[in-house]
Amino acid sequence: NMAYVMLIRYAVRVMEGDSGLAAQLQTLLEEWIRHRSDMVSLEAARAMCQLGGVTGKQLTSAVSALQVFLSSPRPTVRFAAIRTLNQLARTHPEAVQPCNVDMEGLITDSNRSVATFAITTLLKTGNEASVDRLMKQMQGFMAEISDEFKTIVAEAVRSLCRKFPAKHAAFLGFLAGVLRDEGGYEFKRAAIEAIVDLAKHVPESKEAALAHLCEFIEDCEFTKLSVRVLHFLGEEGPHTARPTMYIRHIYNRVVLENAVVRAAAVSALAKFGAAAVADPALQKSVRVLLQRCLDDREDEVRDRAAWSLRMGAGEATRDKYVRDDSTFALAVLERRLVEYCGNPAAAAQGRFSFDGVPRISRAQEEETRARTRLETMDAVLTGSAVSAPAGAAGAKQASEPGTPTAAGAMDVFEQQAAYADKLNAIPELAAFGAQPLVSSQRPVDLTEAETEYVVRCIKHVYESHVVFQFDVTNTIPEQVVEQVEVAMEPEDDIDGVLAPVVVVPIPVLACNEPGTAYVAFERTDTDTFPTATFACTLRFVVK
Repeated sequence: NMAYVMLIRYAVRVMEGDSGLAAQLQTLLEEWIRHRSDMVSLEAARAMCQLGGVTGKQLTSAVSALQVFLSSPRPTVRFAAIRTLNQLARTHPEAVQPCNVDMEGLITDSNRSVATFAITTLLKTGNEASVDRLMKQMQGFMAEISDEFKTIVAEAVRSLCRKFPAKHAAFLGFLAGVLRDEGGYEFKRAAIEAIVDLAKHVPESKEAALAHLCEFIEDCEFTKLSVRVLHFLGEEGPHTARPTMYIRHIYNRVVLENAVVRAAAVSALAKFGAAAVADPALQKSVRVLLQRCLDDREDEVRDRAAWSLRMGAGEATRDKYVRDDSTFALAVLERRLVEYCGNPAAAAQGRFSFDGVPRISRAQEEETRARTRLETMDAVLTGSAVSAPAGAAGAKQASEPGTPTAAGAMDVFEQQAAYADKLNAIPELAAFGAQPLVSSQRPVDLTEAETEYVVRCIKHVYESHVVFQFDVTNTIPEQVVEQVEVAMEPEDDIDGVLAPVVVVPIPVLACNEPGTAYVAFERTDTDTFPTATFACTLRFVVK
């Protein structure tokens, strides 16, 4: 049986490396799914569920086998089956729905690990009508599972907050309840972040969520979580109907907590006084509280209070130093600083200039961080790894922009900085580096994965140029092509808007060795943002 398991894993690796054999090996996997050994059948079903680009029809045999295993008398088999279905529900929830009745029977399973995966899978595949019932069932066994599985449940509820916003009252009640229970830092952090997400994306729940967070920090044993909640109260509290309600809870932290929490509370108080919606009476009250903080025994707290009083003295300083939430794109700033420090000639010319570093709003930064958190959340819920593979090969893969590992490990700005480095290293495109790289889009496949020449495109937008990056892979054995380039013919009228300026071909493209070609356009009218469609033709010479 172990030999069959290893054979299945080798088959999956072959399918990942050679898509031409996928159809034949999928047939083998379906045969192994019907194997008499539970171990072999489970491994084949898991492999089928994890294949990229698999359709719901192709998953039918694997899901049917896993559905049978859900009623197995062996806990290990039930656990393996429900964990695989949990992972599949992330990408193909409709394929897992036929198992809902069987999974509901596992909610009361004596093995709490199985019960946890059953509930979180049902939350992904169920509908809005089943949410209330599932939330009540979860409350019944939260005290009986470990913190690790409590974290998984909290992350699952967090993902549902956006899916079913109308059920925010049920979600908020559940999360507030688990915050009162005993638990470790990671579990409480997951619950706090779920409440924060709910307050941000469901405005009707904001005041109730803030009230629950105020209750939590009154008896919080984790300094980091207190700081996180205080920061969020400072961001959202001033814009509620009764901001004074939250000021009382925040000032209690100044009186009762350690220096780190007191400093965070002072910063939160300053945001209430500097908010554009704050009335004069509220601003005066906040100033009185901040003046009391000037006598604190910790210098960090005193410094923050003094700075807040100074910056809040006038409207102009408040707008510039407190209300302006824009920040530098940190990855781009880091790259420019490294380049400046590593170039003696640049240092000799004068001080470092921030002109070439783009500024982004706090909302853009939070959106990027949220995207990264969602990817990490999916990895936690499915049990997949989020770190880059070890070794030199893994390091090389992680450093290559656009690879799945890089996309999972880096946020948008870090990946954009990596793209900028790659583009600046090409002589024909190096001149564009004087402009900030505004954005880089996600890769788009232009061909099927089974074609002889696989092409995908990434669009890079500069202030006055647009660069199309074409990643090309030759899958024909024993064939080498030269002067590979992409001809882009506009199907719309782009005269006076876009003009082609550079075409960078691939000199030599061997089999299964990806290469990159570029086509650059200049935006002749930078005040307009044209929409155009291009017909792309791959041109090359076969050796």
